[in-house]
Amino acid sequence: RSWAQGTMEHVVIVHAGAGFHAPAAEPAYLAACRRACIAAREALQDGPLAAAREAVAVLEDDPCCNAGRGSNLNLDGAVECDASAMDSSTGAWGGVAAVPGVRNPVRAASLLAAEQRVPLSHGRVRPMLLCGEGARRYCAASLGDGSTPLGSDGLVTAEAQRRWKRYSDWLETDSGRDGEEVGGRRADGEVDASHLSDTVGAVVIDGGLRVAAAVSSGGHWLKYPGRVGEAACFGAGCWAEKRRAGGSGGGGGGVPP
Repeated sequence: RSWAQGTMEHVVIVHAGAGFHAPAAEPAYLAACRRACIAAREALQDGPLAAAREAVAVLEDDPCCNAGRGSNLNLDGAVECDASAMDSSTGAWGGVAAVPGVRNPVRAASLLAAEQRVPLSHGRVRPMLLCGEGARRYCAASLGDGSTPLGSDGLVTAEAQRRWKRYSDWLETDSGRDGEEVGGRRADGEVDASHLSDTVGAVVIDGGLRVAAAVSSGGHWLKYPGRVGEAACFGAGCWAEKRRAGGSGGGGGGVPP
């Protein structure tokens, strides 16, 4: 249906991560995307920013995605996530970077964006981006039960722990060539999970042409603790303005504008 005819209700686009995926995992990714779209549609009554947030939160909760629970682990074997969100109605953007132990960092990013419209007392300036422990403290103080800090262990799946041990052993026994990625295609032809390093995201357009975008990522395998990825960077992770929006990931894929 056409917006020009005034009959288009909304558009929801979700991205469960580009990169290399084993064919056997395709049903899991499709199911996650389907649930994310449904969550976005149900939240649209609260606006496109809320819808994009809820879509990405579903992907963060699914261990098949590199975001939230199921994220790639850093050198220390811990989860540190990046996320950002933007609303075309106000131009507001919010992000969190290298935040440990938070189930749904996109909720914090979305809240930071929404709070840009509310002034602080005594002339203080609201943060757009929070990192590390400061971001974790903000989540603990501001978010509800669904996103309160869990401690890093609460986000580390058994499969992620197994892979981290394998990749850590590779680092100790084989230095590799400069620029060579950890892992690769296995002997059985399946794609190694170390290549699943991309960002998940969502773009939502409502019937009034209001647009919002949100992204979230666990980052690269064995990244240095404290590393800030593209998903948490203004103008790099996601963007939203009237009639257009997009999201990108470090793996070279993304939601097109």
